[in-house]
Amino acid sequence: MPKVRILFTQEQDIWLYSQSRAKKWKSIADFTNAFNKAFGVSKSPDAIANHMRRQNMPKVDCLTTDFNKAWSKEYREWIENNLNTGVFKDKKHFLKVFNAVFNETKTLNALTQYMKKNNLTLSTPYNLARYTEEQEEWIKENCSKYEVFAEFVKDFNLKFGTSKSHSGLTSKCESLGLRFSNPSRRRNSGNFKKGINYGIEECPIGTIRLNKQTNLYYIKVQLCNGIAPRENGHNYKEPYWKMLQNKIWEDNYGKIPDGYIACSLTNDPYEQNIENIALIDKRGKSVMGRKEWWSDNAKFTATGVQWCNLYFTAKDNGVLSDEK
Repeated sequence: MPKVRILFTQEQDIWLYSQSRAKKWKSIADFTNAFNKAFGVSKSPDAIANHMRRQNMPKVDCLTTDFNKAWSKEYREWIENNLNTGVFKDKKHFLKVFNAVFNETKTLNALTQYMKKNNLTLSTPYNLARYTEEQEEWIKENCSKYEVFAEFVKDFNLKFGTSKSHSGLTSKCESLGLRFSNPSRRRNSGNFKKGINYGIEECPIGTIRLNKQTNLYYIKVQLCNGIAPRENGHNYKEPYWKMLQNKIWEDNYGKIPDGYIACSLTNDPYEQNIENIALIDKRGKSVMGRKEWWSDNAKFTATGVQWCNLYFTAKDNGVLSDEK
């Protein structure tokens, strides 16, 4: 049977309800410290306030006042000015920079609630790469009107204030089932061979590219000969491309065994040194993430990787049955 996690006991609910009617609390810190001291716990002010709201308990004046003051005008201006810059990969990254700038200790839940309450959305590089409905409609209406695709790309970027690339718009047109209508191309159609995608430039062997979706580096190891294999919208499919950390490992120690994958011990895709690369059972990646063992400390991460490899080796040999 799965363990049931009880956040607040009935005794704690009774204390919260009775004390919420008292008028002796001057600040949220006093109320929270009294609760934690009474039950020997370490609940945060946000956790207590959210629980009381869900249980429809009477509002505590200090909780309401402090919540309104939690996000000052300076905080709100910084958040609104940086939400749409596209430089933050996710909310965790955004919150980490925010706390560093203001020397704060805001939680991810607090930031999420604030953004939800104020209808704010974080623009990540992935979100900015998407196309709006208006942009898609414009592409459908105008794709066949241009004789030169470069002019189509230029006008699109001027109209919407974007910086879409030639290959990016080519892929988008293909995903919408569109083909660029170029009279000169039709007249010279005999020069184009079937099954070859000429819209994507061939990269030379040794080219290193960052996959923005996975935040991993890939290296070109084999020419495509004009054929552009696509995987999740990117040309990083084997045998033409290989993960850089896998390539570095194989160059030093040989082929990676089946069921294993190379990983970075510093959890940093930009640091590609053989000293900071290790092999881990593919099943161990989820265990590392669940137990929060991925770290920028190479020794700490290496210990977790060794644990996972030993555990799954023992499990495959019938020594263990369940994860401990």
